[in-house]
Amino acid sequence: MNQDKNVAVQIFGLGGGGTDIVSSLMLESDPTLSHASAVYADTSPANREPWMTEENFFDFGTEAKGSGQVRRKNVGKIAEETPRILQKHPIGETNILVATLGGGTGSTAQPLLAREILNRGKKVILVGVGIEETSNTTLNTFTTLKGFDKFSRDNGIAYPLCYAQCSLETPWKKAVSDAQFLIRSLAWMANPEMRQLDGEDIASFLNFDRVTGYEPSLSLIRIWDKMDTMHEDAKEAFAMIATLTDGDQPMPNLFMDFRKAGFYRTPGAENRWFTNET
Repeated sequence: MNQDKNVAVQIFGLGGGGTDIVSSLMLESDPTLSHASAVYADTSPANREPWMTEENFFDFGTEAKGSGQVRRKNVGKIAEETPRILQKHPIGETNILVATLGGGTGSTAQPLLAREILNRGKKVILVGVGIEETSNTTLNTFTTLKGFDKFSRDNGIAYPLCYAQCSLETPWKKAVSDAQFLIRSLAWMANPEMRQLDGEDIASFLNFDRVTGYEPSLSLIRIWDKMDTMHEDAKEAFAMIATLTDGDQPMPNLFMDFRKAGFYRTPGAENRWFTNET
């Protein structure tokens, strides 16, 4: 494993879609992401930007070029190569794994890489973009999510997922924007400069079986930038974290098995409320 860097937040863009989402976000030079870095992993050289180097790009190998959709001959190669990502690239204290769920490279690599990182004792959050543009991609997305849940239950590990969607009603550009909102907010949550919210608090929120009576499974993390609809829409949530600009910001009056708020030491971020539910 590459241990040359001490990374607070590592963002992994997996497959063509995940690479596209993460690379365009990191190019914005957002000061609130100054504590985060990114690694890209794909099967297609067409998705490798000129500025991507051996330091931040992992090639799954020539036998798996150009997945883009489910291709059985590539699944084994991707699964075999996924652990090698961590031999070449550092992991963070918190790791955000970004992929589309339509059946391509990212769908295969995301749960496997999550397991590898969790086995090393670090935190993982999945950001998945469902692709519901055709019957095939819709079925693949549903099958991928079911696979994640089975993977989670079989391994006894909670897999927290933030979900965005690309469909005929929600074009790719909007899905990218939604996913980037999720990534940016998650990176803020894991900011090491946060007061009164440490790594153990975040781990308890993500690995909810530690602090609730629920068994490990795939869970849904929802992120709110306003509290207006939370009292109605977050009734099923059992855990909440808030990252607030100051100590005077309110917490919603909702019963949770786990609640914790932190406050930014550095300027530039905004209020966020995170809920976790199955």
